Amino acid sequence: MKFRLILALFLISFSTSAQQQSLPLIQQVMDHFDKGEYAKLIPVAEKAVETTRTEFGEKSPFHNGMIMFLAMSHWQLYHYPEAEKWLRRNNELTLLISGEQSLEYISGLNRLAHFYRETGKFGESESLYLNADRIAQKFSGGQDTIYAKNLNNLASLYQFMGRYQKAEQLFIKASELFQKLTGENYPAYASALNNLATLYSEMGQYEKSKTLQLKVLDIRKRVLGEAHADYAQSLNNLGFLQAVLGRHAEAEQNYTKAVDIYSKTLGENHPDYASSIGNLAELYLTTGDYNKAEQLYTRALEIRKNTVGVNHADYSQSLNNLATCYETLGLFNKAEQYFLESKERTAAALGVQHPAYVTSLNNLAALYHTRGNYDKAEPLYQEARELRKKLLGEQHPSYAMSLNNLGTIFMEMGQLDKAGILYRQAAEIWKNSLGAVTIIMHWP
Repeated sequence: MKFRLILALFLISFSTSAQQQSLPLIQQVMDHFDKGEYAKLIPVAEKAVETTRTEFGEKSPFHNGMIMFLAMSHWQLYHYPEAEKWLRRNNELTLLISGEQSLEYISGLNRLAHFYRETGKFGESESLYLNADRIAQKFSGGQDTIYAKNLNNLASLYQFMGRYQKAEQLFIKASELFQKLTGENYPAYASALNNLATLYSEMGQYEKSKTLQLKVLDIRKRVLGEAHADYAQSLNNLGFLQAVLGRHAEAEQNYTKAVDIYSKTLGENHPDYASSIGNLAELYLTTGDYNKAEQLYTRALEIRKNTVGVNHADYSQSLNNLATCYETLGLFNKAEQYFLESKERTAAALGVQHPAYVTSLNNLAALYHTRGNYDKAEPLYQEARELRKKLLGEQHPSYAMSLNNLGTIFMEMGQLDKAGILYRQAAEIWKNSLGAVTIIMHWP
């Protein structure tokens, strides 16, 4: 972490000064952060914020650094109101200390923008990304990697919002700028191409995605080596694409390679390893190898329980994955139990105004729908639709999917007029966002 190194250098330079109360606290904060001990860090950082203000002054890097560590720790623990408060304060002080035309302030804007994106406040996020983009362009004339990274961040937001055309334009611009500034044999260029490939995959443009994914894989193999986590990520991405295209043997081969890399580099009790075996489990579920799928999903759940804890959103996601497995196996009562727990834990971790909570609602509704329990399915689909409308807007593909789900419920209940209206609305949104649409319905 670059900021940690800078702060450490300041610590060395001030180690013989009179300010002895703050320095041990600062060291404890950094140690806790390195170990991921965020709950332990917070009370120490709160003390350090006060002592650094007294001993070094409010405009010192020590004081502002402790605020940033405090903000990031609250963020990691999903304490969103506290995280927002301290992130905003960190930005205010960075502006005073370093000025607007500084890399530190640009980084702070991006950090707060990413926080708002994660918490579903897309308007605030877009405003901050655009401000960072403006400053970065002015800072370098739009001809450095800082500006390219800002373009990439803004594109990622638009992708998340379903504004695919804007996202594509910015991803292309960012990748071309990285290519010009760094050449093709550079990790940042590979990451920019990877982002564009992921967008194309989400848009259903699989051939475009495949071409880019293969190029990214080759660059990362040559530049980083086959034991690097980014190379494993590329194998996972390519495996996903192959699975979608029905090339299951190739997908399994790439997923298995990625799992092996994570096992050797990170160990088998790491969240990234859990995600990787989750990808392999999903493939086995698709191909009907249910025993392997259940074993891997269960193992991923155990890893996340032991690493991030049961109150983390990633643990809720593992519950959801295992529930999906049980639904496929026809173990509906067990699936319902896991879907309900996933929904409750997601709400506790992220709040109900979050896209992940909407997904949990939708999955539970789909289970009831499959079983013909329309009385339980419809209100959950309705709630999911309203939340997606509020969080993502009425032109997002996920909102269209909610309309489609409700349309299917109404069609099966014999309410064809309602179903037709919803299907047509969904088709129009998909057409506008994706450029083309395959209508998922059975209505003349």
